[in-house]
Amino acid sequence: MITFISGGARSGKSSIAETDILRRTASPVYIASSRYTDEEMSERIRHHRRTRSDRFTTVESGFHVKKALSGMKGESAGVMDCLTVWLSEALFTEGLDEQKIMQEAAAWVDIIEERRLEVTIVSNDVNEAGLPSDENVHFYVDVLEKLHRFFIQHAENVIQVRAGFPKVWKGEVRR
Repeated sequence: MITFISGGARSGKSSIAETDILRRTASPVYIASSRYTDEEMSERIRHHRRTRSDRFTTVESGFHVKKALSGMKGESAGVMDCLTVWLSEALFTEGLDEQKIMQEAAAWVDIIEERRLEVTIVSNDVNEAGLPSDENVHFYVDVLEKLHRFFIQHAENVIQVRAGFPKVWKGEVRR
């Protein structure tokens, strides 16, 4: 089962994802796609670690989310945080094109379904403000929106977070 949670930067989406998954299982997995790329990202990672329950087993996957999902025990649950950082890795570090990215996303869904996992995928809403007139930014946002639509199609729960408040578009959230 997939839960898809999106929201703006620092909207509270990770906190809501963590609270929701902790209500679903006693020992969840936290798949972290972020890497220590600069001081700001390092501080965000430290913040998430400080505020995350010690019930989570953290897997720092970077780009390798598929491997992390495959390593989860069958019928277990976890949070993958976050899709936007993963997409940056896929495009700009791994050099994947849109087709390969969508194939990777489809492989995640296959693993989640085959292993009967409960996974909450967290992502940022980055298209709600004006975008700079940069071709790479527009391509990134276009692919991100395709990923959002793809995961929403496969999700049982779809939640958008604003200022710490979840708006449930599909399914439910446990608080």
